[in-house]
Amino acid sequence: MVIYLSFGDQPSGVYKSQVTDFVNFLEAESGHNVWLVAFISIRGFFNNRQQIRQHAPQAIVLPMLPKLRNWRMNRFLLFVILRLQSKRPQLIMGRNVLATLLALEAKKKGLTNSVLFDGRGAISAEWKEYSVVQDPYLEASIKNWEKQAVLETDWRIAVSNQLVRFWQSEFVYQKGKESVIPCTIDQSYSRVLINTSQIDAARKKIGFPTTGVTLVYSGSVAGWQSGNLLSSLLEQLLNNQPELQVLFLSKETPFISSLANNYPNRIKACFVAPEEVPSYLLGCDYGLLIREDTVTNQVAAPVKFAEYLACGLKVLISPNLGDYSGYVSEEKLGFLSDSLPPILQKLSLEDKTRMQAFALEKFSKSRYLTDYLQIIQQTSIH
Repeated sequence: MVIYLSFGDQPSGVYKSQVTDFVNFLEAESGHNVWLVAFISIRGFFNNRQQIRQHAPQAIVLPMLPKLRNWRMNRFLLFVILRLQSKRPQLIMGRNVLATLLALEAKKKGLTNSVLFDGRGAISAEWKEYSVVQDPYLEASIKNWEKQAVLETDWRIAVSNQLVRFWQSEFVYQKGKESVIPCTIDQSYSRVLINTSQIDAARKKIGFPTTGVTLVYSGSVAGWQSGNLLSSLLEQLLNNQPELQVLFLSKETPFISSLANNYPNRIKACFVAPEEVPSYLLGCDYGLLIREDTVTNQVAAPVKFAEYLACGLKVLISPNLGDYSGYVSEEKLGFLSDSLPPILQKLSLEDKTRMQAFALEKFSKSRYLTDYLQIIQQTSIH
């Protein structure tokens, strides 16, 4: 039995693709029983539990104790849940640092054989660079907690090679017991059809003139740290190319409204459910992935990169964004934001099918099934 443990993550499109879809995939393909145990905030608990169970009906969804600084106290409820299982889990996979430390506490109690740290990023750097928490105790403790998650677990997954290098430099981690597996796409993206009729239908749904080149940003921009970078880039592109148009798959914000006022009829915002996103991306040409040059972003693996490619888009990406800026340059998957061509060309059907083929080869969950099976086998001997 394998348990995937998340702590503090609320249901979202990313949670669906990286947690519930992953658990369903591993359960179906590995031959092992795989259970999701999710600790979520008591705020909106019942609604959020229902959302998680819509995609993972067998998930055990538990309320976190109030205040994040009390995270360790949640171990007692985790212990109860583990003791109630008919069979002790051979492996607990902890999503990020605090979930992993709770799993290590369970291992000390003999409630699991092994613990895996599913490293989604450089958490101590992210908390420092983006003021994720306001509690001095948490800010002062996170680096040691992350070090413990990296050094004391039996195996690690890193979403990028850059993240492994961060572990080496910050925590003196010795390579050898890790797997580099990027954020994989929701399995629904593997079924996206790219053909002329689907593309035409998507462009009609968006409502832009079909002759223009369409850029898209998928995700929220509210309170976003890299907004100035995106604004400068878009103004440059919109001024240089009069037929360029931009779609935000996001809720309307002052930033979007201001851009729309400055470039009438060339900017649209449309907030859609995660399952509807591919039907809009299909009608676009380039996905925007613009981030600041921080440690957080240098080790990152944003899933929207893979989602853009899976829907046939090329990507306009910042330099030094995880492993992905290198992919864009080496595989001709788009352009770095500091070396754009004078004019962005509309993508052909051939371009789009090549982007999709790369995404399905590199970012589908089935691509890493062998890695997951090896991880389970190796950790089961502990």
